[in-house]
Amino acid sequence: MLPSAAILAALFAVTLVPVAALTRFRLSCPALVGLLGSGQLWLHWAFDALGGARGASPASAAVLPGHASHTGPALAPAFLNPDALGAAGPAAAGSVHAAATDGVMFAAHAIATVCTAVVLARGERVLAALASWLQPLFRRPEPAVILPERIPAPLPVPAVLPRTRAGVRLPARRGPPVPLAA
Repeated sequence: MLPSAAILAALFAVTLVPVAALTRFRLSCPALVGLLGSGQLWLHWAFDALGGARGASPASAAVLPGHASHTGPALAPAFLNPDALGAAGPAAAGSVHAAATDGVMFAAHAIATVCTAVVLARGERVLAALASWLQPLFRRPEPAVILPERIPAPLPVPAVLPRTRAGVRLPARRGPPVPLAA
């Protein structure tokens, strides 16, 4: 049985302190396995110590000691049936069920701890490799090129000589001809 909400909030806060401190470091996979495993052991101890057996009947507490919430429905019917174990009786059913449940639960927790550590240790590399593999499928939009408005240069005005100087010749121009507007 889980502890009350206030105790769960306190356990969350106490668990969050080392997690927040360890996020500053890049940890190896074995270090993560050790930290996650010790965290699971600590949380199991805290849940067992602070949870209590509120609302549980004495018979179910004897048959399912410790981690009753971890047992799956597939294991419970075979071990709770005294006829399935022969003449050994309910006491033997409880001890066999507890041993089988503890072994299965330990294996499940060990697999989950190793998988979580691998995901945490290698997750960024896997995501980077996946992003580089998928990058050709998606084109990033290129920035729009803004061309400035073209302002035509002023056309040179042909020089007109006043009538008084009509006979005076203008100096000849040199260079290419002046472009005329079409």
